[in-house]
Amino acid sequence: MRHGVLQPLLVQEKDGGHRLISGRKRLAAAIAAGLREIPCMVYDVDDAEATKLAEAANLTTKAATAAAKPAVPDATLHAGTDLSQSLATLGACADLLSGPQSELSRAVVGNLIRAEVCRASCLLHATRIIRQEMTVAKSATSVLGILDRVEQAFLPERQVRALVLMTTSFVPHGAFVAADERVLTNALSGALVATLSLLQGVKDARLTISATAEPAGHVTFSVSPVIVSDPEIWAARAFDAQWNDRPGGVPATVLMVAVQRTADAHGGSAVASAGNRGTRISITVPTGL
Repeated sequence: MRHGVLQPLLVQEKDGGHRLISGRKRLAAAIAAGLREIPCMVYDVDDAEATKLAEAANLTTKAATAAAKPAVPDATLHAGTDLSQSLATLGACADLLSGPQSELSRAVVGNLIRAEVCRASCLLHATRIIRQEMTVAKSATSVLGILDRVEQAFLPERQVRALVLMTTSFVPHGAFVAADERVLTNALSGALVATLSLLQGVKDARLTISATAEPAGHVTFSVSPVIVSDPEIWAARAFDAQWNDRPGGVPATVLMVAVQRTADAHGGSAVASAGNRGTRISITVPTGL
């Protein structure tokens, strides 16, 4: 009660006195704080009208509370299942490492563990972004540095499956964007994981991650498959929080919604565009703070 009661109580003028209509918790808090005066709005109404005022005030309070808590896609509620599966995979890999293995086997298992950790980290980070449990601290961040971090994060997965990841930059050397490097890197990694779900069973899958300078002080980071046919619905509903039966299922939904939330948090935009080589996922962010 540092600043007193900011929202007046609603009271009914009745029988020469006053009857509380709405604000019971505020009244109790004010009494506990030792306040002697409390702002009130006095209504000269009968009991029926007072009841209506109480119901209206209650609905307004509920609406304000709901507005203060952004809706969280249902998919995030089920992300724990996929994280549990990742932990189970890691446990199985650890068991393999505990026994007598050849140097080659240990290298393969080690890469598998790191690849699984990368995917699990992307999913966990995405759920935290959607639930607004992470703050975005923007600073001058190297464009090439972001591309390099994403490329390094996927190195283990490239070692355990036939995956080619090509990185290209069309921005001047030393270019920067106003971004939270960790948050933006994880969003791009999430876009890669979601796109990989379209490439299950594709031999020698190829992906491109690129950075392109845009007019008006922006840079666009893009993730796209190379020569692959994906469902037309993918471009249309890429960021749909309710599309959980998409390729990749719930994890892909969570990752793509987080991509959009990350772009918004940076004052930019996220776009899914269909082309003759597949759907490209792009995140555009400003270069200046």
